This record gives sequence, structure tokens and C-alpha cells, in this order.
Amino acid sequence: MTSIIKEGWMTKEGAVRKSWRRRWFILYDSRILSYYANERLLSSPKGTVDMAIATAVVPKHLAGSTGWPGSAGEERSFGIVTPERTFRVFTDTESESREWRKVLEDMINRVESDSDS
Repeated sequence: MTSIIKEGWMTKEGAVRKSWRRRWFILYDSRILSYYANERLLSSPKGTVDMAIATAVVPKHLAGSTGWPGSAGEERSFGIVTPERTFRVFTDTESESREWRKVLEDMINRVESDSDS
């Protein structure tokens, strides 16, 4: 059974239209970060990020300098880097951003240490 490591709201940039949408994110111990339209419709994710192939969590200025909404403060914004793309997100508060970055970085480091074994 897959366990939830962390869940909560973040605002994410779309891959095609580049519009920003608030999504309910869930990080599972299976190394999958899924996002949903809301916290009640968990049967069909809008998308997923395979944290097993993610390489870094980077601050806003390294995740692309243009296209961020004015409400995406520097301390609340970050990117999740994968070989296919960088997922650009921001949280409602700085403390939520710190929590998300820590668990995502820990997941990447866990994947790296598992592959070294």
C-alpha cells in the first residue's frame, strides 16, 4: 500500500498553455508526486511527476525568470527539475514552500542513495 508523505495546495504552471492553476498535490512514498483539481477528486490526477527521475528542486530564479505571476513571491516559488521539463510551482506561504522543498529534496536524495546501493 502506498503511503502519503505530504499533501497540500500549490499553484502550478501548465505545460502547454502556461496558465497558472491551483492544484492539490500529494507526494506518495512510491516516489510519485500527483496533482489534482481539488482534494476531493483523487481518483483521476491531472498529472504526475516521477520523483525517481527528478534531479533537483531549484529556487525561482533558477526555474526560469519570466512568466511568473506577480503573486509568486521569491520565497514561495520553486521548480522541480526532471529530464522532460521543470515544473514551476508556488505555495501560499513561505513555511509551506520550505516544507515542500524539504520533502521533495529528501525524496530526490533518497532515490539517489538507493541507486548508489
